[in-house]
Amino acid sequence: MLQFPDITKFQRVIRRDFQHAFNPKPVKQSNSPFCAPQLILF
Repeated sequence: MLQFPDITKFQRVIRRDFQHAFNPKPVKQSNSPFCAPQLILF
């Protein structure tokens, strides 16, 4: 698994775009914290 120093910023930015594009519903961070980054990194 890749770890970035600014993972929090990375998640916020990626999540915003992916939420609008793929997920209209708000994703719970507690359930899937790496939901968005996984789509891009993995």
